[in-house]
Parts: sequence; C-alpha cells; structure tokens
Amino acid sequence: MYVFFSFEIIPFIFLYICIVDILVCLVGLVSLQNGILAGYVGKKIYFSEPGKPYAFPVKYVVTVEYDIAGLAVNSGYLLVVTTGYPYAISGSDPAALT
Repeated sequence: MYVFFSFEIIPFIFLYICIVDILVCLVGLVSLQNGILAGYVGKKIYFSEPGKPYAFPVKYVVTVEYDIAGLAVNSGYLLVVTTGYPYAISGSDPAALT
C-alpha cells in the first residue's frame, strides 16, 4: 500500500512519499529520464519503475557510503550530494544504473 502526501513536482521543495510496506519516507524526489523518480532516505536511494511513479521496488535501491544531503539531475546524470563524497549515477533503466 502506498500513501501519497504530495505528487506535484515543484522545484526547491522537498516532497515526501511514505511507502507503508517498508516504512520509508522518501525525501528530495527528482524526475529522471524515462519516467523514473528517485528519492532518498539516509544512505539509500530508491528508484521507481519506469512510468510508475508510485512503485519503488526494493531491488532498485542503491546504497552509498555516506548520508545523502540532496539529489539533482543534470545531463542525464543523477547527482548525489553526501556528507562525504559526491556521486554521479547514470542509466536509462533502474535495474542497470551505474
């Protein structure tokens, strides 16, 4: 079951989606290519199914070394700002992100 607090994508405002199944509230949702959404909690980045902004399967979770401070999208890359090192993630399918 999914509970949506807000679904509008508004720049510079943090949006929250609570996924009741895994008890996670995603922060900093951004839209990627191919209709993929990405959001984070702590050190984990959650990616949605392409074209399904309500589905964030656990198999698409990417974990980084440091706590995440924010996400941004630029030139097809998901830029991940952390308390340690920044990361750049690319790919058109959440199952094959690098």
